[in-house]
Amino acid sequence: MSEEINTGDQHESATVATMAVDQVFGSTQYFELDSTSVGARFAIWVTTSPTYAQDEQVDYPVLYVTDGNFSLGQTAPLAVMQSDLLLPITPYLQVTIGYAGADAQDWGRVRNRDLVPPGEPIPPAMRGSLEAAVENQLMTRADADAYLEELSNTRADAFLSFITDGSTRRSAVATGSLRRVTACSATPTVACSPCTPC
Repeated sequence: MSEEINTGDQHESATVATMAVDQVFGSTQYFELDSTSVGARFAIWVTTSPTYAQDEQVDYPVLYVTDGNFSLGQTAPLAVMQSDLLLPITPYLQVTIGYAGADAQDWGRVRNRDLVPPGEPIPPAMRGSLEAAVENQLMTRADADAYLEELSNTRADAFLSFITDGSTRRSAVATGSLRRVTACSATPTVACSPCTPC
């Protein structure tokens, strides 16, 4: 695709090659997926690289990114770097996982359920921060106690099962978001870790 540009000079004009947005930034598709292991509904964004549609025979590694409600806008545009000649990045597919429904409104608290391992002690600094919030009337005692209760009932193991049991990948394939992914037997970590080719 090209576009003719008038340079303002009556005697000059230039033709500049232009690209579609998804050729520059890749494309992102959205769907929601219920997790039986967590007992929650998740928002899933699948971002493909700008070269994904052109590379029919290439398998791509998958990068799982958490905190999708916050991080998608910061991380999905990095797909443009995959075609940057000066700072090349090996092409990958990004599966960003966030929250849907009521959990999306409270993702900052709900994420503790999914990212903190079961039995993890509550750090003294966290308790201190909550006490300071109550003292400064930024949070009620009931809200602080509810937050501490949530932190004592975390299930990162269930969230990891949701990511690694294949249902996320199968759903992405079923929606047409993914066609080719690198098979991986390695278990990705919960927080922003690539699933590298085995």
